[in-house]
Amino acid sequence: MVGEADSLLILKDSEQFLIQINPQDLPLPKLLSSPEIQFVQLNSKQLSVRLAHQAFQHRGQDYVLIAGKSTTEQSQTLAAYLQQLLGYSVLGIILASLLGAYLGRQILSGLTQLIADAKKIDLNQLSNMFQAQQSSPELATLAQTLNQMLIKIHSNYQQLARFSADIAHELRTPLNNLMAQSQYALLQHYDTAQYADLLDRHLEEYQRLNQMINTMLFIARAEQKTTLLSCQQLDIQAVLQQLLEYFDLLAEEQQMSFQLQMDVTTLYADLELFQRAVSNLISNSLQYGQAQQVIQIHTYQQQQQTVIEVLTPNVYIAEQHLPHLFERFYQVDSTRTQQQGGLGLALVSAIMQLHGGEAQVNNTAQGVVFSLFFPQSVATTASHLAHDHV
Repeated sequence: MVGEADSLLILKDSEQFLIQINPQDLPLPKLLSSPEIQFVQLNSKQLSVRLAHQAFQHRGQDYVLIAGKSTTEQSQTLAAYLQQLLGYSVLGIILASLLGAYLGRQILSGLTQLIADAKKIDLNQLSNMFQAQQSSPELATLAQTLNQMLIKIHSNYQQLARFSADIAHELRTPLNNLMAQSQYALLQHYDTAQYADLLDRHLEEYQRLNQMINTMLFIARAEQKTTLLSCQQLDIQAVLQQLLEYFDLLAEEQQMSFQLQMDVTTLYADLELFQRAVSNLISNSLQYGQAQQVIQIHTYQQQQQTVIEVLTPNVYIAEQHLPHLFERFYQVDSTRTQQQGGLGLALVSAIMQLHGGEAQVNNTAQGVVFSLFFPQSVATTASHLAHDHV
């Protein structure tokens, strides 16, 4: 310890100092004599000393050994470090607060803009979009997501408005016929046979209205997933053969025929809904197909799906109409005639939604193809039959 300015070593007996190393003349407090090592900490404004002392006897003589270390420099260093740490902490808090305030203002400005854009949106202005260029990537992503949602809402709203107008038109025509026939009958003196004929025509109109309403209700239930299926393993070759036999007479009248290609012969689906979906596609092909043509029906496996295709040769649909063909009452201007919109293809789409599949339409080199994609497994239930509502 000799030569260390901050060290202290003292050995004394009852009369004098035998060893005294105290370069800084550190003051010694009154120490209690103890045969065990004792530690003492001396602290003042300008001084910090750590002492260890012990009393012992040697050859009958009492001695006291004191060793110490000045920690003043270390204490001053720690105090300076603590001051710097506090200063930097305060500075960091101030800078973080300023930065947080700036970022908060930027974010709030973006939110304020989103709120202002949202206030401009109503049923008559669904085309107004949120500003996608925001101050932060998160707000920009939020604005883009909201814009995509608005596009879907706008599209669905337009479809609903168009559907409302179409259904009003579809219902008005038979109702006007019924009213006109009834008013005319009231002005005439019909015999029993004439009244029976009138009631028969009215019954046909009522049946048409009832079928239309039932179909619309079924489509609504299918879209809301409230209609359940009664599925079973189907021999689709036998089912398709029966359907083609049913349509054979109508095909002969229109000088058309069918060709069936079966690469898959079984399918898990609801029998009556499957028949209804395929029947609608075949009926559609017969209605808009050309004479002397062969309607081709093809079944095959694609990945995890069973596909039913109905090809109408040499008939094509404009590309802009393809995404809308499965909408209710959608109308397409055909080169042959004005194709009136109806519920047939919409019903096909609803049936496929119930089965967890999809209905598609595409133009090919041979003609237009309607495709039904059935998944390999469909949930079964016996509590409610979907075809009860068709």
